[in-house]
Amino acid sequence: MSQSRDGWRTGSRRASWILDACAIVILQSIAAVICAPAYGSWRFAVAAVLAIGAPAAIAIILTWGVWLRARGVWAAYGIWYLITGIPVAIGSALWDLPANLGYGASQLLTAPVTAWKPLVTLDEPLGAFGTVLVPAYIVFGTTTLFAVLVAVRRPRLVGWQLAAVGAALVFAIGTGPKDPGELVLHFFGDVEVGREAVWGALWAAAALAWAAWRVRVSYRYAQRVNAKGRRKPRRSGAMAGRLAAATAIMVLAVVVSAGPGQALLPARSVARMWFSSPTVQPPATSPLDGFRAYFTPSNINTELLRVSGPDVPETIRLATLSSYRGDTFVAAEDQDPAGGYRQLALRVEDVAGPAATVEVTVGAYEGVWVPSPGQPIRIDFHGKDSRQLTNATYFSAQADQLIVVEPRDENAGLSTGDRYHLTYSRMPLANAVGRSTGIVPAWTARQAPAMYQWLAQTGADLSTVGGVQDAVTAMMSASYLGHSLDDPAAGGSRSGTWLEDLPANYTFWPSFAGHNLRSLEQNIFAPMIDPAYEPCTSASDRQCAATVGDDEQYASAAALIAQAGGFATRLVVGANVRADGSVRGGDVRAWTEIQDTTGQWNRIEATARTDNSFRDDNPTPTPRQYSNPVDAGAATQSAPPDDRGQAGTGSTTEAPSGNEDAARAAMWIRIATWAGGGTIALAVLTLPLWLALLAKAIRRRRRRRRGTPEDQITAGWDEFVDHHIDAGRPAPGARTRAETARLYGGDNAAYIADLADRAVFSHYDPAARLSEDFWVELHGYRARERAQMSKAARIKSAASWRSLRRRRYSAAGNTKGGGS
Repeated sequence: MSQSRDGWRTGSRRASWILDACAIVILQSIAAVICAPAYGSWRFAVAAVLAIGAPAAIAIILTWGVWLRARGVWAAYGIWYLITGIPVAIGSALWDLPANLGYGASQLLTAPVTAWKPLVTLDEPLGAFGTVLVPAYIVFGTTTLFAVLVAVRRPRLVGWQLAAVGAALVFAIGTGPKDPGELVLHFFGDVEVGREAVWGALWAAAALAWAAWRVRVSYRYAQRVNAKGRRKPRRSGAMAGRLAAATAIMVLAVVVSAGPGQALLPARSVARMWFSSPTVQPPATSPLDGFRAYFTPSNINTELLRVSGPDVPETIRLATLSSYRGDTFVAAEDQDPAGGYRQLALRVEDVAGPAATVEVTVGAYEGVWVPSPGQPIRIDFHGKDSRQLTNATYFSAQADQLIVVEPRDENAGLSTGDRYHLTYSRMPLANAVGRSTGIVPAWTARQAPAMYQWLAQTGADLSTVGGVQDAVTAMMSASYLGHSLDDPAAGGSRSGTWLEDLPANYTFWPSFAGHNLRSLEQNIFAPMIDPAYEPCTSASDRQCAATVGDDEQYASAAALIAQAGGFATRLVVGANVRADGSVRGGDVRAWTEIQDTTGQWNRIEATARTDNSFRDDNPTPTPRQYSNPVDAGAATQSAPPDDRGQAGTGSTTEAPSGNEDAARAAMWIRIATWAGGGTIALAVLTLPLWLALLAKAIRRRRRRRRGTPEDQITAGWDEFVDHHIDAGRPAPGARTRAETARLYGGDNAAYIADLADRAVFSHYDPAARLSEDFWVELHGYRARERAQMSKAARIKSAASWRSLRRRRYSAAGNTKGGGS
């Protein structure tokens, strides 16, 4: 083994790169902490520890222990990645072994390229969804390996080590969360400071401390070498100066980006803010259309779901429908971007209310709608299709609804045997004093005259949630339950029908399905304003029925009443959960929820009565065939505004031109801001170059014009020497000018040295003409020398700070010798 290799194994040099490795691990760990909120999972912590610790150990052991070449170390890291990549970064491949091993192996090879898209498009937190951990695992692993490998093999190349850990920091910030959050510091009172600013400052402080220690190590090494009579301390000192300058630039960049740089940008900008999350449109069909199918003899006792857990809820939500088109309730308007469902990676953030968990096993239930007792927070599927179901889960914040769009056996969504663990937030109790949001109703008195006339007769106050519930209660006092048009007990037996659990004195009345606007007008509101109808006079009145229907009609009518009061509404198809946790077809229900000014959704009950009856003088209902969609031409309805989607505010179908101009202006402002920010960043990064050029130009001008001709010639010789020092040549030390000229070589170098010697040693003061000739020769010499240098060497020489340091040569101040 060569002596140079043995040198890295002993003494202070070994301690040097060990401390370098520790500093690299600390800086990488801080960068991982900055990146952690975007993932929000313990799996990222495991991946980060292995991605930072393992490559550092590989670089140290394989280089210091067995002295492998760099390519061998990188090959060992590649093997490590292939072994650990699946369990650490692609955990979903282990959910169903061995079926998913092929998926994991293929993703392990393609994820370094394909995983960047979900990383920057999915909503945070990402967790361990799909392959989103692979980029972090690779970036932190490769940068750590490179930096530690350089520290062990080429410890003087500290700039490359800083560049590697800086790349990891850029990745952490660029792929970080949209809202980094704030930390409360208690040093000077409760001061809120940006979380990234705190960790960024710690990173900068650690980098500065590391650089200061490296400068000290280089200085002490230079002293030891100098004590042995060898001429290498200047090179080490130059390296220390470059290291200090590079570190100062990095710290300045961090400070600018955390302070003034943020003020230059209109808002926080990370990679995922420039890309939209994958979305899907919900089904155009409405589960409310098939509401009565659950009450047929073949489905009424069929188990749809089974719910288990420490606290089984009383009800469960199947589907949330936020838009009413006049013929049916649907999940969202066609092509409405706000109604799109966004892919769910891990969990839903910022969910208010107490959390609870349940286990749901799917029975005969089928469809894309994921049942949930409340607002979903997180869902974890179990079973052989868990990976496919997880990748196909989408969430709508507008509807508080999950859907699964994975096609299996030609049917998308859940199917028999699927299981999932759901964390959800319990829906709050209705706030009776909640105020109306003041949305302009989509359906006016022109389209729904009977409803508005009935509301006027009852004197309903629809400005509060309690007022809407009172109006719905008044409507339900005239209701009568009916699930079908034909009597299911016509054969003489109620067993196995929806009549089985009703009171024995219940009399069947026929009722049509459907909830289009004209049907509700004719079958729900019109009978209640019939002059022959006598409404209930007290809550105990049992003879005031006027309408027949079930939750499909009455929940829809309740939604129209709430819309008339300016509330945002949505209709929920749900079910009652039995004591044993089962949900059967006959348990399916529907209700309305309305949103008040606080943003809370309040449940409005609209349950048809079974204890009611019709008086002889009350008009008996005659079902009319109004299940067809609303005829817009016959009803002369105007197109509903966009706020039927119940986003909370009214809007028009076309954006005014003023908004387009404002958007265009904002776009150009943003472009100009980014261009200006990029220019400032470039100026900051190249600041040492410009400072060096400016300082040398000022120095050259001062040398040529200041003092007597002898002083100008002597200063010109200093310029001659500094030119070579910046080009990387050794300092002249104690050499004479003639010896220095031979050392540097070049055309007219000896003549320039001779002119300088004559000016210094002559008994006569040189004339101004001699000074001019000297500087002309010097400029020509420098031009010829630079012409022979490569472009990179010329840039390096121009940017060099070696000649600007005060203590340049050991023979500084000897104007009679070769040095200056």
